[in-house]
Amino acid sequence: MLIDGEIAAVGIIDGVELSHVSVRLDLQSRGYGRAFISFLVNEIVRRGWEIVTLGVVKGNPAIKLYKSLGFKAKSLNHWVTKYYKPDTRLSRPPSDIYPQMTR
Repeated sequence: MLIDGEIAAVGIIDGVELSHVSVRLDLQSRGYGRAFISFLVNEIVRRGWEIVTLGVVKGNPAIKLYKSLGFKAKSLNHWVTKYYKPDTRLSRPPSDIYPQMTR
């Protein structure tokens, strides 16, 4: 979504799924999110689909917007992320670091 030639919102349509929907921070709470989500939903319907899905993380304040647009909670998923920390990467086999480890 562009406003005055600048990116105001982004989102991805993949079949019936909306993902990576985001409104620029300084433009939030001004109605742009509602208009943008409505546009994306209408585009999915225009493409012939009858159902639209959208994943959102629990606690995301945008849930209120999604519910007001007719989205309903279907399932609760827990996401697990492992962050890479360069200083903890093993630089040699574990058996060299921890001699008590055997195969």
